[in-house]
Amino acid sequence: MEEISKIIVAKRKALGLSMEKVARKADVTLKTVINIEKGMGVSSSTLFAVLSALDLELIIKDKEGDNA
Repeated sequence: MEEISKIIVAKRKALGLSMEKVARKADVTLKTVINIEKGMGVSSSTLFAVLSALDLELIIKDKEGDNA
């Protein structure tokens, strides 16, 4: 989760968005965005909502590089 958190923080800053704005766009609480940016675990649906608010997507691949 730590690597994802770094990407989320970088993208949010690159877009010039506050954590509050991301929370509103994702329809989650500010505390949730803070927790995600700290690398704390959240539900997958919450994570996907925040990623979507930042125009990011999560792609899962197996170790051979094929999509799971």
